[in-house]
Amino acid sequence: MKKSKFLESVRKAAMLIIGAVIAAYGLEEAVLIPKSVIDGGVTGLSIMGSHVFGLPLGALLFVLNIPFVYLGYK
Repeated sequence: MKKSKFLESVRKAAMLIIGAVIAAYGLEEAVLIPKSVIDGGVTGLSIMGSHVFGLPLGALLFVLNIPFVYLGYK
């Protein structure tokens, strides 16, 4: 039973990492940034902030998502 829970946790973590990599690839390399497309929500705000203020996109995404992570935790 313990091994099954561990394997399930590993599977969930792997799927989360794969999803994050796919989203990052779509954002940075494939679609949004190269084609000058603005997305909605926190991602769009981060892209605009990065362009206007010259701040790193990843840092803005992280900072602007903190309140939502907190709300999700609650």
